[in-house]
Amino acid sequence: MIDISQYKDYIIVQAGAGGNGSLIALLLSRLIAGLNINPQYTILDGDTVEKKNLTRQHFAINDIDRNKAEVLAERYSTHFNINIQYMDSYIESVESLYPVLGHNFGTLPILIGAVDNHKARKILHEAYSKLNTACYIDCGCEETYGQAVIGYKKLGQEYLKPAAYYYPEMLEDTAPPQVGCAEAPVQDISANIFSAAAVFFYLNNILAFKAIPAQKVTFDAQTMVMRPDYIQERGVQSA
Repeated sequence: MIDISQYKDYIIVQAGAGGNGSLIALLLSRLIAGLNINPQYTILDGDTVEKKNLTRQHFAINDIDRNKAEVLAERYSTHFNINIQYMDSYIESVESLYPVLGHNFGTLPILIGAVDNHKARKILHEAYSKLNTACYIDCGCEETYGQAVIGYKKLGQEYLKPAAYYYPEMLEDTAPPQVGCAEAPVQDISANIFSAAAVFFYLNNILAFKAIPAQKVTFDAQTMVMRPDYIQERGVQSA
């Protein structure tokens, strides 16, 4: 377990507001309100809500034709009385993240990758690589299974390797295009729920318990199994 109690504030940037991201937004907003904290939380997505999204993603019929990030930010800001910002655009470059990633000493930037394409993952990985101190949580799922991986670095020293270390294909330009949740009929909705829950467990540990207990979480919703890859050091490791 890695102790991260030294951070007094957080900048949370969530890329993706679809099958995984819309559920993460709900859980994270509830957590922020419950802990009575005020991190800088921004949701990014250039996609708009369509009717086909309503069964798998956390939207309602009145949200159709509206930007997904805008809907989630407005809904949960109001419902939980917290401050959520949004950017109604896709991630096109590392530079596009700079306006929401700036941080001060004692602040921990947390990148959340809930995207469904390798281009966006590659940009998020590059952004994390350029930060001196940061957490980067990436999640993904197919059919009924998937994973969430956390990378962590402090003052340039990497303590936990990010998702691309375990899944290097996500950084390859030749990787086949991924299919979004709504266009993947074989993907069970339980995979999105497990994926969002895995990310939430990381966020709850970081924000509530000031620690990172596991490097990676894999799951299979059909067999109802979630397997954390615990950090091996005994006790609490300060980082």
